Amino acid sequence: MELRPLNENDWKTYLPFLQKVLEGRYLSSPLLYSKDTFFFRLSSSSYRRLVLSLNGDCPRIYPTNEPSEGHSLDSKTIDGLRKELSNVFLESISLLPNDRILKMVYTRINDVYKEETHILYAEMIPHHANFILTDANGTILYVYRPSALESKRPLSKGLHYELPTHPFTECPPSSFVLTDYLSACLKAEECLAETRKKEKYAPLFLTLKQKEKRLKRKIQKLEEDSLEASAHTEDGKKGDAIYTLREEIKPKSSSFSYEGETIALDPSKTLAQNAEAYYRRAKKAKETLKQSQHFLAEAKEEMETLQTTLLSLPTADESVLDALSKECLRPQKPNAASKASKNASSILSSDALPYEIVVDGVRILFGKNAKQNSFLSFLYDTAPNHLWFHILGRSGSHVMIKAERPSPALIRLAAEICLYESKQNDGDVMMCERKNVRAGKTPGEAIVKSYETIHLKNVSPETKRLCETATKIRSSH
Repeated sequence: MELRPLNENDWKTYLPFLQKVLEGRYLSSPLLYSKDTFFFRLSSSSYRRLVLSLNGDCPRIYPTNEPSEGHSLDSKTIDGLRKELSNVFLESISLLPNDRILKMVYTRINDVYKEETHILYAEMIPHHANFILTDANGTILYVYRPSALESKRPLSKGLHYELPTHPFTECPPSSFVLTDYLSACLKAEECLAETRKKEKYAPLFLTLKQKEKRLKRKIQKLEEDSLEASAHTEDGKKGDAIYTLREEIKPKSSSFSYEGETIALDPSKTLAQNAEAYYRRAKKAKETLKQSQHFLAEAKEEMETLQTTLLSLPTADESVLDALSKECLRPQKPNAASKASKNASSILSSDALPYEIVVDGVRILFGKNAKQNSFLSFLYDTAPNHLWFHILGRSGSHVMIKAERPSPALIRLAAEICLYESKQNDGDVMMCERKNVRAGKTPGEAIVKSYETIHLKNVSPETKRLCETATKIRSSH
């Protein structure tokens, strides 16, 4: 089913399911997932999260058994909601007549520890979606999209909640299929996750793009310096030529010819001074060229890592993006700036890049240390359904097959790589899809939701050879 806005008859069909799932449950821990989507923790054995999305084209509310992970976007909005909806008991949910407005009656314990009844109105009207909290008398306590007092329907804290008015229109018969609708909602969360990252990490993306521009300018300047220096590394020969023809060069000459080349002179200086100037220029040019090439190699290496990171950001794990944001964006004291820059560079440094081998056109990626494991599993550009491997019950290499539906032979090879790079020759290897892995608290730590086990008795010589000849990933992929 393609996700579409529900009409009134669809909501009537959907309502019994929502009543069964929500009534008699506790709602808590509101989280602003994106600018128009809220997650709530749901106390249900079947469903762990309630999603309320006020998307303009397709507002929706649905439960899911996926946990409500991640941090809320920074917003004054969510601070008020946390206080109001910290741990509320849903008494009832109903659909108001002739409209697409859900009325959710809940009870909460107030600041003086007394139970009180409040109401959440979810207006699920396309392009006019909103939700409003009121007390039992209809006085507005919170409104997501307020409207001014002079508007036709003012919505603001302290006012009395009024239902919207619009002409009645005949609705088509319902074509609502519950399982299809819930599946479509979950599918839409993939796009929602991308939207959240753009909103939450926009400053980080901008900072890294600006760093890329600075690096490009730096590389260009170093290349120009190298080119300029290269033109003068042989100037010592011009000094030699001055001494060779010193008897033939006329005093106060501005130039002379030697072996078909015109060599410039400064008439205000002696021949010895001109020769010495050429020697100094040659020496300086060689030093400049050596330094420029060194810094140029460093800058290009940094650029390669940065571009790999930029390609990876849309699919990166939030824990890694949080770490990048912390190091790249936090305000710095003057004496701490260099330390922060060093920490940020370490996250983006070339030694964080994992290794790869290519077999039958398929890339198998693996890390040799915690930093590379973190980069591969939580930052590098891999799809949610790519297969991920890790040795069971101990620390070791993270391995990923960057392909859809790999063959049994490639799966076996990846598991052997995992064993070999974890310093083992036999044992059990975990295998799961990348979407079932999230970052732990320490670099390289992974928390796996569910997995299959592959038992191996040995690592083949061919696998060992492939590991020994593996190369680091490149940003051009």
